[in-house]
Amino acid sequence: MSILIYFILGLITFVLIIAIIGFLSPGSVHLQVSRKINAGPEDIFAEVGDFENFITWSPWSAKDPKMTHRFEGERLSVGSKYSWKGNKQVGTGSLEITHIVANRIVVYDMIFGQGANTTKCAFKLEPEADGTTISWIMDSEMGRNPFSRFMGRIMTKFVTKDFNEGLNNLSNKLANK
Repeated sequence: MSILIYFILGLITFVLIIAIIGFLSPGSVHLQVSRKINAGPEDIFAEVGDFENFITWSPWSAKDPKMTHRFEGERLSVGSKYSWKGNKQVGTGSLEITHIVANRIVVYDMIFGQGANTTKCAFKLEPEADGTTISWIMDSEMGRNPFSRFMGRIMTKFVTKDFNEGLNNLSNKLANK
């Protein structure tokens, strides 16, 4: 019986530690990954602003080759929407372009999972003499729930890795054109 008591106390301690870390964590997540790519902004814009091109270098496409894709609206324009349904690694969700300036910026809303909060994401392009710096940005409100805030800390690590992988894929795709 004493083993059960120690287990319960350990579990309670673990939950309290997670809750305290969550209460001390920020209520929002801001993430930005930037990379210089040896391509013009018009070539990069065609990849990030067109969801049918996006899936060819997206870091999540490789995680589920059987993922289903649905595209709506006019390409490279506000209201263009992409929805997916995949395995446990990629889940379900949608992206919808909310603001776009040709060869400069694409802003979109991302909804991941059912009933999830909307996350704001963007691709910003800055032309340079020998290429373009692209920034992949994500801003998400984690709310007041300490467990959601704790998950925001964990999410940042994984999303940063995925954004870096995606920008590497994009750079490689454009280098092979």
